Amino acid sequence: MYHRLLKIFIATKSHQLESLLQEGQPEDRFSHQFFSSPNIDDVDLNEYSVIILDFETVPPEAMAQIQAVMDEQVAVVGCFTPESFPVLAKNYHLFDQVWIKPFVDGKPQTSFAGILKRFKEREESLLGKKYLDTLIDSLPDLIWFKDARGAHLKVNSSFCRAVNKTKAQIEGRGHYYIWDLEPDEYARGEYICLESEKIVLSKKETCLFDETVKCGDELRKFKTYKSPIFDNDGEVIGTVGFAHDVTDLKNLLIELNILIEGLPFAVMVTDKDRNITSVNQKFIDIFVLDRAEFIGKKVEFLISNSRFAP
Repeated sequence: MYHRLLKIFIATKSHQLESLLQEGQPEDRFSHQFFSSPNIDDVDLNEYSVIILDFETVPPEAMAQIQAVMDEQVAVVGCFTPESFPVLAKNYHLFDQVWIKPFVDGKPQTSFAGILKRFKEREESLLGKKYLDTLIDSLPDLIWFKDARGAHLKVNSSFCRAVNKTKAQIEGRGHYYIWDLEPDEYARGEYICLESEKIVLSKKETCLFDETVKCGDELRKFKTYKSPIFDNDGEVIGTVGFAHDVTDLKNLLIELNILIEGLPFAVMVTDKDRNITSVNQKFIDIFVLDRAEFIGKKVEFLISNSRFAP
């Protein structure tokens, strides 16, 4: 799906090091290109992913140029002889790796292979993050990841729109700040987000909840799935959840119940599988029933039960 070219600059008068490193095989989906020159001043270091400095060639003053391009995306290697150790002692923190000359036992090749592997792992990690971000941001439901303390580590765009905050404002923050709630307001309300998190962490399994959340000036109803996240040792380190807004559906059901309750005859509502989902009071009065006896049961239950047979 992708290909990455690593440009490698070697500041040296000798071609020995480039010849040694050419023996290494690129990582899958990677290739590398070498450029060697004794004059670091004629090179734009910002173009390179790996910078290797031979301090038999490079003057100590060049360290200022290296500091200017230091970045986590760039690997800097220093090659030192015993005579150049004073430079190393002053600038050790600037190097990702230090190679001691003369080179023996394939040390440069092994170390260079480690650098290539690190670039590969970083690229795969960034690509995995892009996959995840693209997926969750394309979904209309609210999605979030939390640590075990309840701090939000990642949310999707739908979550941001619901709370009217940016990802930068949300990530690292807790429930009260994100949903603009005061603790006493939460205590008086019907919000159960924090309690449901505790249940998931305790049970260590996916749970389904009906939750009411304040979004701006209104209360919204959500069907919320929450799952624990485990580390490599099987310990719960956080939760992931997604919430489907069912407020409009809930309101529709309320309106439907108002409608059927106002009808002068018995009404029974079923789903597509003929499970009884609702009846009006007229139905209960005629058949002298308790709702708990048949809500959720098949229509055939009424037909087969002798109490209700004609």
